Amino acid sequence: AATIADNVGDNVGDCAGMAADLFESYAVTLVAALILGSHALGEKGLVFPLIVPAIGALTAVLGVYLCRPRAGENGLTTINRAFYISAAVSAVICVVASFVFLPTDGWGGLADAPTLSPAVVASASVLIGIVLAAIILALTGYYTGTDHRPVKDVGATSLTGAATVILSGLSVGFESAVYTTLVIGTAVFGAFLVAGGSLSVALFAVALAGCGLLTTVGVIVAMDTFGPVSDNA
Repeated sequence: AATIADNVGDNVGDCAGMAADLFESYAVTLVAALILGSHALGEKGLVFPLIVPAIGALTAVLGVYLCRPRAGENGLTTINRAFYISAAVSAVICVVASFVFLPTDGWGGLADAPTLSPAVVASASVLIGIVLAAIILALTGYYTGTDHRPVKDVGATSLTGAATVILSGLSVGFESAVYTTLVIGTAVFGAFLVAGGSLSVALFAVALAGCGLLTTVGVIVAMDTFGPVSDNA
């Protein structure tokens, strides 16, 4: 009975609940990009944010198929390699799509148009989002992996009692949140700078960075689901 309950809880909470939450974030970010893109760039700005997640969906399938462990390889190494390859493929295809689909000669009469072309702004913003996803993955792996200092330090404090374990665990959690916040803030500021001082384009660029981040969401869900699956197995 306990094993069945554990399976149900993992599938409902970790797998289905996590995927539903990410889908909600996906939809909200995409709708924001559609609204801001139509204001900054008209019809093409309305359509392009739909192209970026579509590319992400295809590369997520590619990432899952690339997840083939090598002999003697740690499972997490295999999963990370699939993520980084799919993210790199997404980045290349998104840049090509931006230069093919978006204009490279101007913003069509936008009052505060930046000097960079729409194709350059869009591709740079999406790349910022994809790089952000990769950095967050690396930070998460560092603070939760058993081979790195934070987890080893928490494990060492267990030798001196429960109180020190709780204190060290909370400290590591707070520390990881600081670096994650700095990375996200840097990405948002970078997308803002790409717009060259144009407020409407800056908002669109930040939204596109969010779309770039979410191109990896399919692989991320597959990676996170590996935890409950291996736990139940």
